[in-house]
Amino acid sequence: MRARSTLPYDTIVMTHLSFVRRLHAPAAAAAFALAALAAFPVAGRADTPTPLMSGPNTGSADSFQGPHDWTFRTTKGTFDVEIVSMGDGHDTVPLDSAFTYKISFFPHIAPHAYTYAQTADGFSFHGRVATPTKVVVRIVPARSGLVRVARNYTIEASGDAVSYAGPSVDPIVGTYMDMAHGHGAVRFVKNGTVVCADGTQGTWVVFDPALRIYTVTVGANRASVKFVPGRGLLDQAGNGNSLYDTAR
Repeated sequence: MRARSTLPYDTIVMTHLSFVRRLHAPAAAAAFALAALAAFPVAGRADTPTPLMSGPNTGSADSFQGPHDWTFRTTKGTFDVEIVSMGDGHDTVPLDSAFTYKISFFPHIAPHAYTYAQTADGFSFHGRVATPTKVVVRIVPARSGLVRVARNYTIEASGDAVSYAGPSVDPIVGTYMDMAHGHGAVRFVKNGTVVCADGTQGTWVVFDPALRIYTVTVGANRASVKFVPGRGLLDQAGNGNSLYDTAR
């Protein structure tokens, strides 16, 4: 593994370098880099990222769903973040396509020094923080127009500075689109209730917090689902299809 760069900034934007190298014309490479930098704001959605848990966390970079954020907190010291392709045979694009990643720190405390490297199956980041801070990692899937581009991956944070404080609100809380039963927009409320746009009501309960698996009952339908950041709630009893897509 070879570090590509060491940067004294509190925000880093990473792109798949092999994809940029394939853009032989300098103007095309420059245009791609500018598009990647413009794809997301400095602090967008930093108030609602999914907290990282100890060990590998599963996510999906899906062009139909857009960017999504992960977070963890630190004390003073060092941390490492590994993003690895799951390589499960269901990915629709090769690893070296144009996926971007961004890492931000709240509050923005300088100086920080970071290194990042492209590995055989993903990306690796190493950083040092001087004071306790909130780290946010944004996953930005490729822009693909009408063609769906998806990449399943795992992300893991480790190091002596990493603190797994746990979420103040359960990750499932939010608004989704019902993909199976025609209820339209569906709101999962933090008190364990489910409210649908068509008036149908239901409940959700945590089955396995470490794996983010839940039991959801909406109307007469009961399902076991897994929360996957960047995608939504996936059916665990059937073929793994999305029952509730994250609303955008």
